Amino acid sequence: MTLDGRARGERRRGGDHRPGTLHTLVNVGDEPAQCEAEYRPAGRSLAWFQLLGAHQQRTGREPGALDLGPFLPDVGLYLAAPIPVQRLAYRFVLKPLGIALGRRRRMLDQARAVHGPDFQW
Repeated sequence: MTLDGRARGERRRGGDHRPGTLHTLVNVGDEPAQCEAEYRPAGRSLAWFQLLGAHQQRTGREPGALDLGPFLPDVGLYLAAPIPVQRLAYRFVLKPLGIALGRRRRMLDQARAVHGPDFQW
């Protein structure tokens, strides 16, 4: 198993990076990779991963953009497009659309079904 990362254009073994640095983790091996990570401050990291896991457990698939859209502005997860463009798209397109289509409610219901009624976002 080989897990490498990239932060500020530099390759980092094991994804090691300075706090607050935008980074990417990539499995560069042939086998599935697992990784332990510590988030400081944790913010909503635990709730984020619980949402993802509950959706996958209940539906058997990874959540799509509209499922994640209502939550992305709160977790600071960015993809390939320039960050200012993504912030606008998350806040003014994906978040309201995901809420209007009931995806936020469904994701929260799934998380509560898996993690208990006290699950909070």
